[in-house]
Amino acid sequence: MKILFISHDASRSGGPILLRNFIRWISKNTNHEFQLLYRVGGLLEPDFQKLTITELFYPKYYNNYNTVMQKVLNRLGFYKFKLKRHHQNIVKKYRIEKFDVIYSNTVVNLDVLEVLKELKIPIITHVRELESTIEHFGGDRLIKGLNELNKYFIADSYAVKENLISKHAIKENKIEVVHEYVELPNELPNNLVSSCLRKELGIPENAFIVGASGGGLWRKGYDLFIQTAIASCKKVGNENVYFIWVGGFKSEIQSDIDFDLDKSGLKDKILFVGAQKKPLDYFSLFDVFVLASREEPFGIVGMESALFETPVLCFENSGGMPEFITEECGIAVPYLDIPKLVDAIQFFKDNEERRKQYGLNARNKVLGSHTLEIKSRELLKIMEEQL
Repeated sequence: MKILFISHDASRSGGPILLRNFIRWISKNTNHEFQLLYRVGGLLEPDFQKLTITELFYPKYYNNYNTVMQKVLNRLGFYKFKLKRHHQNIVKKYRIEKFDVIYSNTVVNLDVLEVLKELKIPIITHVRELESTIEHFGGDRLIKGLNELNKYFIADSYAVKENLISKHAIKENKIEVVHEYVELPNELPNNLVSSCLRKELGIPENAFIVGASGGGLWRKGYDLFIQTAIASCKKVGNENVYFIWVGGFKSEIQSDIDFDLDKSGLKDKILFVGAQKKPLDYFSLFDVFVLASREEPFGIVGMESALFETPVLCFENSGGMPEFITEECGIAVPYLDIPKLVDAIQFFKDNEERRKQYGLNARNKVLGSHTLEIKSRELLKIMEEQL
């Protein structure tokens, strides 16, 4: 099988990282051939270039007009003409390559697929988005366009599948669910790493730590995490409870966060540590992980935290994570019910044995059902069946 992969970009974010890991697994474990087309580039380009031949759908010069001459040429339509020629050359090149299937990594790639439809190759789109993100990138028009071009959809949770059916009238038999996965590290951070990090953060060794992680998007629920942390820290007996959020924010959002933390008087106990090169070092500290998202297709950070035998808390009707934490891997509380979320944290703080059992269940579920190898084989099987 010869596969053309399409990534919406090459940023250090969920979709591209998952695709990179999937391609790396294919290169090590199969004889399949493949190439990659980015819609736009990003920091992961060197990683992809080590694995395969790559191409940019929108060249770096497009929409990046720095000089007066470039701006004049753009107004005259020069760059649109140049882009059209570029796309024609891509189609010509890929026609010669004779790919068997196109695997598109997100819903964002409709404009790319509309150009590539001339190749008359079966297209599969992996949907890693729920309705707020879909709406941001084009809403029903976007999904309708994909449905006309796609032979099949892969949804990364039943919540995503249900959204495609109920909100966008995609036929159920055109969608298959493949839950997300984690790439297992060669080794997890040891106790020495955790102890040093506690000292660096000013957290006592016997503290109970509630963790969270995510980028600076409203749907990630960083404000809900702050509300939960304040309410929890104010409970009698919780003087030794700390909260840590791993993930970066734009300066204006960080200013809003700092404002709330200053007003709360708890900025030494509610820590936003920013984006980290080794986030698992921080995850190793957590006694409980809170996926605070209002909407999350699945929640890979929750599964990464589960590798440390950490139970996961989330909101019901928020996406795919409630599907993971069944069988006593965590607790889903009513949507945006902060008091119930505080109670769930307190339950695990006050019941160490239950916390350890839930955490062990979560880790075993990741290792048994959500590894890169298991899910890569599922994805390849779907591609083979759709040819």
